[in-house]
Amino acid sequence: MSATQRLWRQVKRTLNQQGWDARRLPRRAPSWQGPYLHQIYPRLETIFVHVPKTGGTSVQVALSPWANKRFTGGHTTALEFAFIEPEAWQRYFTFGFVRDPWDRLLSAYQYLMALPPELGISLQDFVRGRLLRYADDFDGFVAHLAAEPTVIYYVPHLRPQHTFLGDPQGHILVDHVARFEAIDAEWRGICQRIGIDVPLPHHRQSTPPTVHPPRYTAQSRAQVATLYQRDIALFGYATPTD
Repeated sequence: MSATQRLWRQVKRTLNQQGWDARRLPRRAPSWQGPYLHQIYPRLETIFVHVPKTGGTSVQVALSPWANKRFTGGHTTALEFAFIEPEAWQRYFTFGFVRDPWDRLLSAYQYLMALPPELGISLQDFVRGRLLRYADDFDGFVAHLAAEPTVIYYVPHLRPQHTFLGDPQGHILVDHVARFEAIDAEWRGICQRIGIDVPLPHHRQSTPPTVHPPRYTAQSRAQVATLYQRDIALFGYATPTD
């Protein structure tokens, strides 16, 4: 059995465990060969998995000269890449960034609260409509997520990072997990690995600071630790003390 066949078997097993019938899905579904696959860079033999709020927009802008598709947004997961393009996934260098879960959630909160109420994505709009009441209440926002933890799976910017980079069993699928906290050094190493020399622009930074920026309390820090406990364990983050 080839490496690609073994990978395909693993992907099918994981899909079936999630309640999907992989036999019903074509291995190279034409409808999936759309804009969200711009994170495959054949000339660099590289695939980038964009975890929301980890500097991914800057990475995609930097890699855009090598993209076969125009950057239009989107967050294809490692598991989806492995399903759609199993041969490329097996051969190419694959990477993604992760970020401190407390810092990431705060950034996601500021980002989501600044967006217009209607994005045209019905499920996300429904969830965001329930969360906008907390536009001036970060503690209330975190408490709501803690009370209804399934909400975080409906909005990409809130989803646990391991769901983008791994499988449901907790196995990380990408070759390299880079850290947002060391993004410049990480980017230099990635450039050396894929044979390019291009600066990393800084796009889509968090909204400008407000007069009273949101801050964590001991309770909200603990709630985030519970919400994202798998990310914290997998990626080695520690609960902040202030």
